[in-house]
Amino acid sequence: MLSCQLLSEKARRIRYGILGLGLTPLIGAFLLNRGIHLPLKRCLFQWFLGFPSPTCGLTRSLTALMRGDWQQSLIYHLFGPILFVICLTAVVQSGIELITGHSLSGFTGKSLTTFYRQLLQHHWFIAICLLLLLSYYLLRLYARYGAEDPPFSGEHFSTWQFFVAGAKAL
Repeated sequence: MLSCQLLSEKARRIRYGILGLGLTPLIGAFLLNRGIHLPLKRCLFQWFLGFPSPTCGLTRSLTALMRGDWQQSLIYHLFGPILFVICLTAVVQSGIELITGHSLSGFTGKSLTTFYRQLLQHHWFIAICLLLLLSYYLLRLYARYGAEDPPFSGEHFSTWQFFVAGAKAL
């Protein structure tokens, strides 16, 4: 049974923020599939440090999902479909709440926003998510570079040389 609670002005602003955050990757992937490219061609993380970031491949994963290619999406990044579902859920829920002006509560009697807030307050949940992302990232780096040529050796990266010089100066 759904119960409704009138949204306050602060709750409306939060919903607009959630709507914007959820729509940004979805609209970006949609536009990339239509041939509209962003002026920034390269990942700043990779440009600065010389190796891919933990989120490298998420944009390609989302564009593949927008084309309906789930298998290619999983190849690009395992967390792409998860991000897609989270963004889509946030957009739909926030959109419905903004249109109706009420906070929707499910069978638990809590709104989805309250559910998300309580979930994020559990440090163990955040730790598990970060551990999964880090483990996946390290596996991808190992698969890409292998044990004999890790990206962290750094002698050939100017950024690494800068960090080493700074560390020696301490």
